[in-house]
Amino acid sequence: MNYKFLSFLVLIICMRTSVKADVAPEAAPKAAAVLKIGYVDVGYVLEQLPEAKKRVMDLTSFDKQMENQVKSKHKEFQEKMASFQEEKDKLTQAQQNQRHAELTKLQEAVQELCMTASHKIQQKHHELMEPLHARMREVIRKVAEEGSYTFVFSKEASGIKESVLLFAQKSFDLSELVLERLKKEAPLVVEAKPPVVGDRKDTKAPAKAATEKKK
Repeated sequence: MNYKFLSFLVLIICMRTSVKADVAPEAAPKAAAVLKIGYVDVGYVLEQLPEAKKRVMDLTSFDKQMENQVKSKHKEFQEKMASFQEEKDKLTQAQQNQRHAELTKLQEAVQELCMTASHKIQQKHHELMEPLHARMREVIRKVAEEGSYTFVFSKEASGIKESVLLFAQKSFDLSELVLERLKKEAPLVVEAKPPVVGDRKDTKAPAKAATEKKK
């Protein structure tokens, strides 16, 4: 349970109650401001938004490419390890040492590839989804201001499945308003970049050589 959220909400309500109690009768109508609260089901909005669906598909494809590259490298290591185990007794000590060094180097390459792929996946997720999340936050802000909402909460806390709202009337749900506003806005265009894993060659060298040749 999100105790900080509940404590904060109770504190706000108590502060407003205190203000109303201290105001003179003739000033009461002005001070009796309505505490208007809404919430947004971010997961629902993303599931219904065509642009978000496309981005999720792109992320799934990218994740699969990274996974396939890691699997391919790991399979290569396993095959060479199995081959070494079969031929070990037929090899000289020097040959065994050489093969063992090659396997160690290949194993390190697999581990490095795993870390690189993981980093690139996180980077890709941030590259595709963060702009959309930023737009959603901006739309929520506009909807809240136009509707004179005091607070707008997320239905679910980020990263956990437990609902932040234990109960809320459907009339406070702003998800459809946010979804419709996002659909009306022009979708962001993100240039797809092919995954690059492992050593990257310097692509500037050929251009430089061509320039020198031209001179």
